[in-house]
Amino acid sequence: MYIRSASIIASFIAVAALGTAAQAQSFSSGSYTVSSSSVDVEQSQFLNCHINGFGVSSSGGSTATVAVGSTLKAGDFLCPFVSLTASNWTITANGGTSVTVSGISATPLLGGNCSGSVTGTYVGNTLTLPWQPLGSSSCYIGGTVTVNGLTLS
Repeated sequence: MYIRSASIIASFIAVAALGTAAQAQSFSSGSYTVSSSSVDVEQSQFLNCHINGFGVSSSGGSTATVAVGSTLKAGDFLCPFVSLTASNWTITANGGTSVTVSGISATPLLGGNCSGSVTGTYVGNTLTLPWQPLGSSSCYIGGTVTVNGLTLS
């Protein structure tokens, strides 16, 4: 009797675990535009800048590609002098709302290269990057980018 009860309980636990297993997250499929952005970057000078004219494409999988303009629009007057040297960023869904953004590369005011990957969240249609080092460089990045229509579910 105990073996049968244990077997029934084990079966119930296995079915319950299957029902709560994490499902892979996917971005909606299509082409999208950025409606607003505010990105802070710092090497030796803190700047609040806006990402210049880019679009986002997604095939509906776990990644979305961001085509980035080459300069940052003025938020602070020095932003146009920060050059983005990579033309595409890749947003990869990690599960839940967690994402990794890779391919970020910039030439800051003082020269050198700031590049790497950062982690953040994607909720609704907004990518949020908490203030953090950009890869292993001496630069920091953080901010939000809102993309019209792109969702993660």
